[in-house]
Parts: sequence; structure tokens; C-alpha cells
Amino acid sequence: MPRNVRNFWITLNIDGKKTEIATGPRRRDGGFRCRVLTRSDGAVHDEDLVIEGAHREGLLKLSVWVRGEVIFSRTTKA
Repeated sequence: MPRNVRNFWITLNIDGKKTEIATGPRRRDGGFRCRVLTRSDGAVHDEDLVIEGAHREGLLKLSVWVRGEVIFSRTTKA
């Protein structure tokens, strides 16, 4: 676990990369949006998986969409 974690913290491991990617928003009230693009039969699909973290009015909201449908959502105090 990182020593200084902001409201959201992301770690990512990718095959072929030597180091783990670890990052978070710069500001205390920052957020993030992650899209996972996939290739199928030569076409690129960019809405299969979206993960978003938002900070609004003192609350943190984490949401996960699969093919445009929210499958997970959690709201906590900042």
C-alpha cells in the first residue's frame, strides 16, 4: 500500500512492462476515468469496460460499467 494515498489510487500490471503503474489524482478533489479498449474481428470496442471515480460534494463515488450498464457503484465519505 502506498504511503500517501489520495481519494483514489490505481495500480496496473501489464504483460511485457517491467514496472507496475501506480497513480492517483493530483488534487484531493480529483477523480479518474479508465476505459479498456478491446479488439474483435479487426474492430476496436471502447465501451466494453469503463471504471470511474468521482469526487462531488464531499462524497467519493466509484462506478463500473460493462457495455454501458452500471454493474457496480459505491459512494463513501471523502
